[in-house]
Formats: sequence, C-alpha cells, structure tokens
Amino acid sequence: MKTAVVILSLNAGEYFEKVLQSHAAQSFVPDARLLIDSGSSDGTVERAETFNWEIRRIEKNSFNHGVTRQQAAEYFFARGFECVIMCTQDVLLAEENTLQVLVNALQENQAAAAYARQMPLNERSMDGFFRLRNYPPRSRVKSREDIPELGLMTPFCSDTLAAWDLKKIMAAGGFPETEFGEDMLLGSKLILEGEKIVYCAESRCIHEHNSSFSELFSRGRGIGTLHCEHPELRKRFGSVGKCASKQLKLSEMLRFFLPLAVKYAGMFRGYWGKKLNF
Repeated sequence: MKTAVVILSLNAGEYFEKVLQSHAAQSFVPDARLLIDSGSSDGTVERAETFNWEIRRIEKNSFNHGVTRQQAAEYFFARGFECVIMCTQDVLLAEENTLQVLVNALQENQAAAAYARQMPLNERSMDGFFRLRNYPPRSRVKSREDIPELGLMTPFCSDTLAAWDLKKIMAAGGFPETEFGEDMLLGSKLILEGEKIVYCAESRCIHEHNSSFSELFSRGRGIGTLHCEHPELRKRFGSVGKCASKQLKLSEMLRFFLPLAVKYAGMFRGYWGKKLNF
C-alpha cells in the first residue's frame, strides 16, 4: 500500500525533535513524508529537513483544518498513493511498529480509516482521564450498524494519528472545509455510506493537552460551533450530551466539575453564538 505521512505544523517547539525521532525509528517506512508548515519561526521546518521530510510552506491565514488536509490528500492521490496518515505535530509514536500496525488494521479490515490509541502522560489529569475513556485498550471496527449503541462515537476518528484510504475518502468527498472536526465530519459521511472506521488500540501514541481554562473554553466553543453548523450529526448520531452522559458517572463529573463546566460553557457559547449570530 503506497503510503504518505503528513504532519501539519506551526511552531512545534523543541518537543518536535522527539516526534521526528519517533517517526524515524518506525519499522514501517512510508513512501513519502510531508510537513505542511504555516509560518513557523522556531526551527520547526529546519528540524524536519534534517530528517529528510518534504516541506511545503503555506501562509498562516490560508490554513484550514479540513482544506489543508484535503489538499495534501489530493496531492498524493494524484501521484498514485493509496493511503495517507495524518498526524499532528505533538504526537509521539510510542513503539517502533505504531504505523505498521495502523496500516495493517486499515488493510485487513478493508476500512476507510483507522486511528490509533492515544496514551496520556498524566492519567490523573482531566485530559488523561478522558483519553483513557475515549481510547480504551480494546480495538473495534465501527460501522453504520453501531450507531444505536455508540451514537456520536461511531464516526469518531482522530487526525492526531489516523490512516485514511485515499480512494474511499475521495469517493466520499474528502475532508470538508472546517476549522474544527474535519475527522468527525468525514468519518460521519463514510459511516453513513456504509464504510468502516477502525479504532486500533494496538497502534499506540503519546498525546495529551495540559489545557488552561481559556483553552478548554475555546475547544468547547469549537465543538459547539461544529454541531450548530452540522445539525446532521445530531440527527444521525445523537447529541453530545447524550454521548457524554453514557460515559460519565456522577462521581467523575464532580471530580472534574470546574474544567467540565468551563468546556460546556464554551460549547454553549459556540452553539448559540453561531445559531443566533452573536
């Protein structure tokens, strides 16, 4: 399977050196590695060049989570590639076979997408707690038949580290123009069209956010805006609240009450701000 790895970057910092090293140590050697950088000034591009990554520079104001990924997908699809692995700049590949296992899961299940298990550094933080919840130790192949059980988690897929079958995602229209949730939106189209998404727990990476309250609010606002702009998600898969209520016990909600309240306030602001245009 002819495969490209794509990382989108902006001032990735010194940690990016470890990220690049984890890619260089992989047993799976992709046919291309592309860094799409939107204006870094901290040596991010130079670090990638030392690891022989192909570089594409774009203007910061032209970056879009969906459009930029779609442009990369189209670039490789036109060159005869079959698979593209989308990564973020802050994800560390945990083992030497992380990418190989992910690509195998995509192929063996004839799926449209496969995404990796994200392991936090701090399991006791709110971010760590929810990563353990959203990325459990058991793999699962998800399809349209799972909607009644899984709801919004059916089309869930994370471009933190995900492999996409280029032919199948192109047939579905590719990544949409959006500032948030391009993986969820494309995943929803694929699921509804009868394709499969694989959660591959055996493909592991290290990833977490130590978010401030303002960052939690901002992320919540992004989620709220996404669901306002795309009411088909609620119609087809159910609400965010219903999905969350299935996962959280009262004791867990109390444990993370303040950060959860901030995030939900952001969701409320994003949804109703977009709906009422304020």
